[in-house]
Amino acid sequence: MGVIVLTDAVPRSWPRTPASSTGEHAIRRGVIDSWFLLAVVLLLLIGEVMVFSTSFFAGSERFSDPYRYFWKHQFALVLGGVGLTLASLIPSRMYQRIAYPFLLLAILGLVVVFMPGVSHGKVHRWIHLGPVNFQPSELAKGAVVLYLAMALAKKAERMTDFVYGILPQLIVTGAVILLIVLEPDLGGAVSVSLALFALLFVAGARLRHLGALALCGLVLFLCAA
Repeated sequence: MGVIVLTDAVPRSWPRTPASSTGEHAIRRGVIDSWFLLAVVLLLLIGEVMVFSTSFFAGSERFSDPYRYFWKHQFALVLGGVGLTLASLIPSRMYQRIAYPFLLLAILGLVVVFMPGVSHGKVHRWIHLGPVNFQPSELAKGAVVLYLAMALAKKAERMTDFVYGILPQLIVTGAVILLIVLEPDLGGAVSVSLALFALLFVAGARLRHLGALALCGLVLFLCAA
């Protein structure tokens, strides 16, 4: 599924309505970005095809049910859809309030996996809570998006300044990425890195700054691979 984060900084083309007599504006409730919705639907359809094609024979061999993983995926989609619907009903101000606590909780989870007795072997990705296994890096992905959305919205007017607009986000997100790499979970680290790059681009960072970051990220990826 996807994560939709609403901030006070939105494109001028979005429909707006006056929020108060002070001249502030807000996004009109009920408006859906058709292009964004189309992208989500296309990604879901591609995922359906990929899951079915890769799990059909595995389900047949392991459980004598070729559709076992496919139906499990459908259940996850339903849960994701319900979660996304509920998340869309939460005011954007609430997301701003929980951004920092959510990020700190995610970082704490990424640190806890390295404690003795929490994980086993050389891979430190999971926290075992009885019958439930929890992967902190998945929580970190959403936490980083929330944090970046809030931080970049506040610095929208100075995103061309590398030290003020970009560097603080690089330090915080870089720490999260480093912890994920140490688990090791290279795929999760790449996902967070791409989210950082995309949000910096949308926020208005200079292309030369993004190009330099992309080059550095490619070098680090090749070294870690």
